Amino acid sequence: MARVEEREGREIERLNEMARYVTQAGCSTRYVLEYFGEVPEADCGHCGWCLGRRSKPLPRPDGSGFDKLAVPMVKKWKAAGVASLTTARQLARFLCGISSPATRGKLSRERDFGALAEVPFRTVLKWCEEGS
Repeated sequence: MARVEEREGREIERLNEMARYVTQAGCSTRYVLEYFGEVPEADCGHCGWCLGRRSKPLPRPDGSGFDKLAVPMVKKWKAAGVASLTTARQLARFLCGISSPATRGKLSRERDFGALAEVPFRTVLKWCEEGS
């Protein structure tokens, strides 16, 4: 479980880094070069920022509107008794489309795999813990 949580944390940090990249204020090329330890002399002059396009904050989904979809889905999968989806965390990962060794096989082909990918993981986890 500790290994799964560690990997999950790395994946979340990687996604956060991408979000910082697409919403950062400044030359995109400079950002990438600095990320890898290089210090450019000047902005590149050809990326979106340098050409005058400004990024906007990413929308933060709150999960509202998905609860009507989630409730029957959580109940269905809890009732199914699938051995690799017995904990709330496993079920939440499945519904958010986060693969694991248990879902890489047939489960990742299920229609519900990733059905709640637009909802924050913590929200889906809460629904799974509550049993919705």
